[in-house]
Amino acid sequence: MKKLLIAIAALALLVFAAAAVAGTGRGGDDDTSTRTTSDDARDDGGRHRGHGRGGHHRGRDDDDRREAGEDVRGPCDESEHTRDARCAGARRSTNRSATVQTASASNTSAATGTVRVIERSYSISFSPKPRAGRTTFVVRNASDDDHDFWLAGGGKTTGTRKLGGGGVQRLIVTLKQGVRYRFFCAVGSHAQAGMSGTFVAR
Repeated sequence: MKKLLIAIAALALLVFAAAAVAGTGRGGDDDTSTRTTSDDARDDGGRHRGHGRGGHHRGRDDDDRREAGEDVRGPCDESEHTRDARCAGARRSTNRSATVQTASASNTSAATGTVRVIERSYSISFSPKPRAGRTTFVVRNASDDDHDFWLAGGGKTTGTRKLGGGGVQRLIVTLKQGVRYRFFCAVGSHAQAGMSGTFVAR
């Protein structure tokens, strides 16, 4: 009987020891699994952070290129670039150049020259000589007789009213380059008396 009890006690100890060893193994496996999972999480987190940093850098690089005036999408004549800062600058520059050229052309065509016309009995003199372009004739009657001043050429005829002694009137005419103009006083026979002549606008 005593031997039987000893055998049972020994068996119980073996079972308990085996259970303890098995529990320790499972705990180690759990620890290993936990460490592996943590390591994997750290690796994944690192990769995600890396991707995030890479994306952030790429976005910042594009912004820097845009601020530097670089075209990051293509030629400025494409429809998707209507709001591209550099293209807008190029368009503004082109528009400014066109405006300056147009203004210069307008100023040239609107340029005004002044010619003093002195009428005497019986002659007409100019100072300076009329030139092509928009011209203001300042006509003054420097005699005691009545006179007027007429200009014909380029398909048009225009003139002043009759001016008494000392009278002054302005006459604005656009002279065409290369066209011959005839000037004269239409009062009585003054033109036949010498108050007439011609000039070519140069």
